[in-house]
Amino acid sequence: MKLSNKIIIILTLVLLFFIGYSVHLSNKNKNLELKNKQNIEALVGMETLQLKNGQLIAERAAFVMKKDELEKQSAFLAEQLKLLEKKKNKVKVIVKTEIEYVSPVIDINNNLVKINDTTYHLTFNEKTDTAHLSGYSEFSIKTDTNSYSIMPGRTIIDTNTFRLDLIYGIKEKNGIQRVFATSTNPNIRFNDMEGYILERPKNEGKDRFNFGIQTGIGYLPIQRTFGPYIGVGVQYNIRLKN
Repeated sequence: MKLSNKIIIILTLVLLFFIGYSVHLSNKNKNLELKNKQNIEALVGMETLQLKNGQLIAERAAFVMKKDELEKQSAFLAEQLKLLEKKKNKVKVIVKTEIEYVSPVIDINNNLVKINDTTYHLTFNEKTDTAHLSGYSEFSIKTDTNSYSIMPGRTIIDTNTFRLDLIYGIKEKNGIQRVFATSTNPNIRFNDMEGYILERPKNEGKDRFNFGIQTGIGYLPIQRTFGPYIGVGVQYNIRLKN
């Protein structure tokens, strides 16, 4: 091969390398800009909106960070992440929501039940689509020759259940990933929420060694020249920290 051809090949390879590296840096900078924009939006806090049917929905921009950064931001969720993850079970998004159940005024009819000559129970049992409350209040009547008195006792609640359905998800709005939560139960209120999209190393879970067919342009030691080649080889991926 002539010297001029060798120079052209070398310059072509160098040019391709710099083009590829430039594209890599450009993509890395774009990803960093998107991440910064995402995390700034997440600092705004939770927003509560109302759907067409009156149902409340809480949403907030999610933070984007690495697993080790989560511990600095939320020690509680970092500990939960350790419990949730297994060897081949990687969590991609983790969300914490603070809710409360605001019970409406409950008007319940009572039934009078005689237990013995002096003790009575006022029983109650109210069941709706979202709640079930039942039990009794005890009192006793003390009588003498000319008067009587009612002695209060205790109230026992033997059933006190609430249906708390929660719908979670993640959506994109104006280029920002937002976590949201809603419920069909009108008595649920959302006080706060925070979500985290966990970044994973690109090579996580992949073998460093790869075996396969390779093609390209390189130095051919037998011919002592540069040229195209095809062959079988082993590749080792070096994992660098971002």
